[in-house]
Amino acid sequence: MTSKPLPEKHNEHIYQPRHIIDALAQAYHGDARRIDNFLHRSHPLLDGATPLEMARSSSAGAHAVLNLVQRAVAGVVV
Repeated sequence: MTSKPLPEKHNEHIYQPRHIIDALAQAYHGDARRIDNFLHRSHPLLDGATPLEMARSSSAGAHAVLNLVQRAVAGVVV
């Protein structure tokens, strides 16, 4: 049985959430409660959407959440 690469659309759906979770684990030092709280609380820089809602909405939404988390890890006020 040969394996085929995932179509780009499916690959993107796996890739982006993994990077968001990795960035959150770094930002919150693996604290699952704080990560969950971040994902489910509305955020003003996401137009009031929760990061989870935004990440699920589209690849652009997932990128916005990842950017937000990366800025926080870098020390930028978010």
